[in-house]
Amino acid sequence: MTEANITFAKIVSFPKPSSWSQVYNAGSLFAVISLKSQDSKEQEEPNLLSEAGKNVLQKLEEEFFTIEAKTLSSIKQAVTVAFDGLPDGIIPSSTIAFFNNNILYLFAIGEAKVFIKRHEKFGTILASENSDVKSIASSSGHVQNSDSIILCTKSFSELIDPSSLSSYLNESASPSEIVENLTSSVHEKEEGAAAAIIIKYIKRDEPPTAQTLNIQMPEKIEEPKERVFAPKVRLPINITHSKKVYLTIAIVILIILIASVFFAIKKQNDNKNEKLFGEVYQSALEKYEEGSSLLDLNASLAKESLLASKQLLEENKNKFKEGSEENKQITDLIKKIDVGLEEIDKNISFYLKTQIENPNASFFAQDENHVYILDGKSISRLDKKNNNSEALINNGSWKTPAGIAAYIDNIYVIDKDSNQIFKFVEEDGEFVKSNYFSGTPPRMSNAAALSIDGSIWVLFKDGAIQKFTRGTREAFSLSGLEKPFSNPTKIFTERDIENVYILDNGNSRVVVISKDGSYRTEYNHDEIKNAKDFEVLESSKKIYVLSQDKTHEIMIK
Repeated sequence: MTEANITFAKIVSFPKPSSWSQVYNAGSLFAVISLKSQDSKEQEEPNLLSEAGKNVLQKLEEEFFTIEAKTLSSIKQAVTVAFDGLPDGIIPSSTIAFFNNNILYLFAIGEAKVFIKRHEKFGTILASENSDVKSIASSSGHVQNSDSIILCTKSFSELIDPSSLSSYLNESASPSEIVENLTSSVHEKEEGAAAAIIIKYIKRDEPPTAQTLNIQMPEKIEEPKERVFAPKVRLPINITHSKKVYLTIAIVILIILIASVFFAIKKQNDNKNEKLFGEVYQSALEKYEEGSSLLDLNASLAKESLLASKQLLEENKNKFKEGSEENKQITDLIKKIDVGLEEIDKNISFYLKTQIENPNASFFAQDENHVYILDGKSISRLDKKNNNSEALINNGSWKTPAGIAAYIDNIYVIDKDSNQIFKFVEEDGEFVKSNYFSGTPPRMSNAAALSIDGSIWVLFKDGAIQKFTRGTREAFSLSGLEKPFSNPTKIFTERDIENVYILDNGNSRVVVISKDGSYRTEYNHDEIKNAKDFEVLESSKKIYVLSQDKTHEIMIK
């Protein structure tokens, strides 16, 4: 049996209040899942869908990897158990695949579909007819070299029609290239339940079969007259058949014995590691959580707990193999501790201090010399040097503003109602308004914030980011971001800096991406979930975060 080389790539849409999706992989097991809410529970419990989805994937993993004989029926039973117990009012859609060498087992729930592209032929190989969790469609069959398998949710199959999907699935394209072409079409739609995984099955070539060579042996082999190395012990040349059998059995028993000892020692070491990790990580996590909770109450005690947590982790980190799951979890927790939000004097950031002193204003922006304040229908600016305030626009024509930005003495305001960005240019002491977009403007009803570096970057509530230059949208997509944005509120960049920064409140983090969309890093802390705004000083390697009327500092690594 040839060994299969399976490559794959994922597409996951940004979550919405009433819809969520995720893609899962472990070895040869693949799963795509989405959940939709029928009622308003997500408003009372904003994490209801994501928690329910994670529970399903966790149960699937537990059930699947305890199956001794993985057959179509036994895996189907595991899938049934995984989805059993979903809260009322949540509608699932999911496809699951398991590769057993060149045999593929497929399962579908909630009108989800599985497509296949084989050479020039494209079609559906499995489809679920209804949303009943207990009605699971299943099938199995042999895959062939260069087959492309597409697992997708119901929403994905509705967003991307089969003919368009088929056109991207040529044999020369890798799954990541296919996903890159499809990502923009998925993310520009406001549909949080769209997810898919593209899998390509490639058979590795069989090793060439050894040919039998006919070699003519000489009739007689002459012994050399002198032997440099004469054998001191002669082994018996003729071994009877029964002796061969006993010898073979002895060798097999010896191999089994050695293997048993090896696995017993390995299991013993694994158990020791597991116990040690549980003791170290849990203790460090408790100290970290204790320190984080004390930040607002007692900074000194908080710092003491955080340092104790870090010391415990660093002392034991090398006891776990580099690259192991335990080592990775310890490294991640150390990074979270290193972020360590330190509260600072509010006067250090004039921009954030202005927001503390003007709690009723809607939006703020700044340039080198001024802070701009949008309050209702008016815009004023505050001089950073002398603190003098000046009214600029007293009767703005916007209806529902979503953000303000300043660039080269011009002011920009997003208006969600008109799907427009208004540009205000100062002429003879007055600010004259014009439309940034000509013709039919793009949809701005879901905009959350904007920032300008020559181009205008618009952040949307669902986590999408769009870039516009001279009123025209440019191609831009995110890559490498494992956890999607959740309730992002602010975006920042400037002409003279390398990166784009996003305040991702839902995930309690500041995310850093390059201007080509590549994920760089992130800074996590519980205080960020309540952050109102932030200020980035990339040259000084500092980020100031305003949370609950307190200013905190993050050092950029």
